[in-house]
Amino acid sequence: STVGYVDIENTESKRSVAKKIVESKWQVPQAYASVDCYAENLAKFCEDMIELDITMDSLIVKAAIVALKINPEMNVSLINNEVQLLPQVDISISTWATRTKITRALFNAPSLRVSEIASKLKLWQSHEEENRIEDSRAGSFNITCMSSMGIKCSTAIVLPPDAAILTFGSVTKLLAEDGYPMDTVTGMLSFDARLIDETTASRFMKQFRFNIENPSSWLLR
Repeated sequence: STVGYVDIENTESKRSVAKKIVESKWQVPQAYASVDCYAENLAKFCEDMIELDITMDSLIVKAAIVALKINPEMNVSLINNEVQLLPQVDISISTWATRTKITRALFNAPSLRVSEIASKLKLWQSHEEENRIEDSRAGSFNITCMSSMGIKCSTAIVLPPDAAILTFGSVTKLLAEDGYPMDTVTGMLSFDARLIDETTASRFMKQFRFNIENPSSWLLR
């Protein structure tokens, strides 16, 4: 018997994205850093604020924003072949609604409360008509939430004008030093090595891990 198959259309949008990825891999020096963060304390905060519709995704995004504000050297862009610090922390958030990747801008991100971030993520991850508008971007730092895909993490490819992409996925269980399993979040940072050096990236990731593991240091301010 003949095995049937179905052709999936290779749209102009898909071809354009594929071309940009190939060009970026060849032209942009990609570098990476990752951390495993114990998330027991963050999960407890999330449970305590469940009536406010606060999610783990929104708390993790806020932890990353706080780390970015503390490390302004991460908030950079390549302008006229020169590395320039950006005056305001504007970022992009990428998430998924079913199989569709959605990217939206967050302007002056440090000013947003966790509840505001949670509300925006809930809207973007829904099936509402608003998600069909064209992607919007801001700044040069992207945070990609992949928890709705049910995976631990992913290694992103930096596409200009982004200087860095922080990706995280679902909370998983890892054995702690005492041998007991603990809730853990893995953060994977991809960055343009022309704009951000390894020391700066490591400092940012160290702060991100501290924020995840010690949420009272920034949530109760």
